[in-house]
Amino acid sequence: KISDYAGNYIYINSDGVIVDNEPSKVSLKEDEANENNIYNKNVNVAVTVEEETEAYAGIKTVEYWAEADGRETQRGTLYSFTVKSPTQEQLKKEWKGTVTLDAKKNNSSDVIVYVRTEDNAGNVRTVKSKKLDIDVTKPKITISYDNNEDNGGNGYFNDGRTAVIEIQE
Repeated sequence: KISDYAGNYIYINSDGVIVDNEPSKVSLKEDEANENNIYNKNVNVAVTVEEETEAYAGIKTVEYWAEADGRETQRGTLYSFTVKSPTQEQLKKEWKGTVTLDAKKNNSSDVIVYVRTEDNAGNVRTVKSKKLDIDVTKPKITISYDNNEDNGGNGYFNDGRTAVIEIQE
């Protein structure tokens, strides 16, 4: 695109060649967490990928993976463009989708979702979401007493008892 100070412009191209050296913009928006900023079920993360420049090569792939405590728990391809020699109208400027994090696979206070995009010009961008905390493990409660001898088997005690309550999270 060539433009002058008056705002006049013209496009020059050669056989449909597109010069695009800008990576796609990626936005991630997760479901709302509870008041403690913790999830206790599957978490949906909305993914938006946009080619921001006027001359764009189009989105080629959108891939994701999730890690819990530093180990990969999920991976997949959300979008893949495979048309050879596409027209400009076939190139995708924007893509929206969702990643669903499996709460059982990602039961950790250290969950990170990554989204990798590549456009048809080969520009790559990796975006790391904010840290997510997913906890689907119910707490375990144990109660024990120091005096289990009741008064004659009737369920009443005539001596003091101390209860020890243990909660494991």
